[in-house]
Amino acid sequence: MVQDCHEHAGGPPLIPVTWQPHAEQRHAYAGPQVPDGFTVMLLCGLEIEARGGLPKYPHWLWPECPTCRERAGAGSPNQPPSGLVARFDIDLPAYGH
Repeated sequence: MVQDCHEHAGGPPLIPVTWQPHAEQRHAYAGPQVPDGFTVMLLCGLEIEARGGLPKYPHWLWPECPTCRERAGAGSPNQPPSGLVARFDIDLPAYGH
């Protein structure tokens, strides 16, 4: 049986993650790459300004943030592969409040 790329064995649907260099680590945020200047919430909880394009040398050599790596599912063979993450909800306050 062919499995949809957005589903994994018995778990919730998967969504893509985008890796972004920040503070000498590679971090991830949920969803596809966004244009430069957009604020994104990283899987580890930090908010940063996105930078488009693939990480350049030396950024792609930086280690992955352990929290982002774990939440992206790259830390265990029983979790989805890096690059996909199970859907989760984040409660963010409204802007200006």
